Amino acid sequence: MSTRRALLRVLDPLPRRLTTDEQRRDDELRKRELRATSCGGRRSPRRGSTERGLRRPRRGRGAAPRQLRARLRGGADGGPRAGRPPSSRALRLVAPRQSLAVRLRGGADGGPRASPPPPRARAPPRRSAPPSDASSAQVKMASKKCVKPEGQEPDEIESQVAAELYNLEQSSTELKAELKELYFLSAKEVEVGGGKKAIIVFVPFGLLKSYHKIQTRLVRELEKKFSGRHVIIVAQRTILGKNYARSSSSKGPRPRSRTLTSVQDCILDDLVYPTEIVGKRTRCKLDGSKVLKVLLDPKDQVNVETKLDTFSFVYKKLTNKEVIFEFPVTDL
Repeated sequence: MSTRRALLRVLDPLPRRLTTDEQRRDDELRKRELRATSCGGRRSPRRGSTERGLRRPRRGRGAAPRQLRARLRGGADGGPRAGRPPSSRALRLVAPRQSLAVRLRGGADGGPRASPPPPRARAPPRRSAPPSDASSAQVKMASKKCVKPEGQEPDEIESQVAAELYNLEQSSTELKAELKELYFLSAKEVEVGGGKKAIIVFVPFGLLKSYHKIQTRLVRELEKKFSGRHVIIVAQRTILGKNYARSSSSKGPRPRSRTLTSVQDCILDDLVYPTEIVGKRTRCKLDGSKVLKVLLDPKDQVNVETKLDTFSFVYKKLTNKEVIFEFPVTDL
């Protein structure tokens, strides 16, 4: 188009005014030329464009934008882009991505990527088995061995003693008949010194003679179950005060068996049963304190000698009085 205009100016020195058709045709050609250059040769011109003076784009002309993009990204040969070095912010943004890619592809030193450990299999949740009818019946029968006042529940020690008595009743043929009618009221665990413990079982006074019939075998079996602890059976007794005779509800003098002195003496007999007490001595010190010495039958010394300290601690716990258990010295 520019060549044609130059020829027209040379042939006709005086510029002439274009007609309306020529001006319209000139504008249309200019638009088509701009559209062809903007497309980069990727679109072919319409039919008839060659007749109107518009040439087809040569092959490879569309590669110019691609080369331009390559130069913008880097060198023409794919090398680094010539220009100013990348900023520190760009380096900070690129570095984490590169380190993440390295960790995904392999180790930090480019080695093979370590395989992750296999997932640990989760153990199935433990489900407590529902109590069977037999076990619930056993617990119910064992609870009958400990008779508590209404509204009170047995503690841990009392439940253990009741369970052991019920098990002995079911397993032992020798004690089954006697234990069938026996029960206890309460049980306590006390410290007896030296890191040892003892269990005191309180039984009804009316059943004390029945317990005495099997006490030796019963205590031996219970001490096997409660290893390291001595078992002592004591009757539950009632102490009446000195003002008992003055009360309007009393019908006579206070019984001798309900006095404090009588009850404490009976506790001594219960502690050492079946060993007999052969003598008692009260030692009065200068400071006014008293110490009771209890002499036991020497024929049971082999069986009872290891329990003397337990007897003293239990009696101190029940009566708050000091007592010394010993065996009499025989002269040769």
